Order: sequence, then C-alpha cells, then structure tokens
Amino acid sequence: MTPSLSPAPLGLVDDEAPTAFGLVEPKWTTRKGLLRISSNNDAGHWTLELDGELDLSNADALDGEIRLAETCAETITVDLRGLSFIDSSGLYVLLDAQARSRPVGRLRLRKGPRAVQRVFRLTGTEDDLPFVT
Repeated sequence: MTPSLSPAPLGLVDDEAPTAFGLVEPKWTTRKGLLRISSNNDAGHWTLELDGELDLSNADALDGEIRLAETCAETITVDLRGLSFIDSSGLYVLLDAQARSRPVGRLRLRKGPRAVQRVFRLTGTEDDLPFVT
C-alpha cells in the first residue's frame, strides 16, 4: 500500500520537507508572516520551535504542523520560548491540539517569555495546558 501524500506546510523554507505520512524528513523550517516554525522529528519525538509572533495571520501554519506531527509522533513538544506575541488565534490552536492529544497525552508546551505566559494566565488556561520547563 502506498502512503498518501501529506499536505506541505505553508511557506516551506528549506529542502527537507515532509514527504508522506509516517515518512517525514527529520528537519525543516516553515515561515508565514511574522512566525517561523522549526520542526524537528527525532525518531517520533517532534519539537516545533516557534519564533516571532503567533496570531490570526499565521495560526493555521502552526495548526498544520501540529496535525502533521500527530499522524506519526509519539510526543509533540511546542517550544514557545522564541515567541514575542500570541493572540487568541494562537491560543485556540494550542487548546485544540491539547483537546485532541489529551487521551494519549503526547502534547507538551515549553513555557514562553513572560508576555506570552501572561496571556495564558489572564485567560485562565495556564493550568489546562501541559507546560514543561
């Protein structure tokens, strides 16, 4: 059986792109607007490093990367340390991903800078998300 091709992430930057479900290259970078997502697949343990601003203009790019990782990842870590801003669209993507992964517990979030973490505190979602240090 031939695997079906996965949708390519938006704004793919380098040559090592996703090829097919379960057959994903180890590293690539996606850019959309003021957000850069560096994806690293290390034997089923995915890390998505975010850099810049996560907002309405680019939240769909993060959603696509998380959904791609969900097809074959044992764990998914979204690293928020490089974010300078997050709005409700970005918050929604993370809450939605958490809801999908809750049964298997594979999503982890690395805490972002103080201004980013403040959004989670003010919205009362900080305790609902799986933050790690």
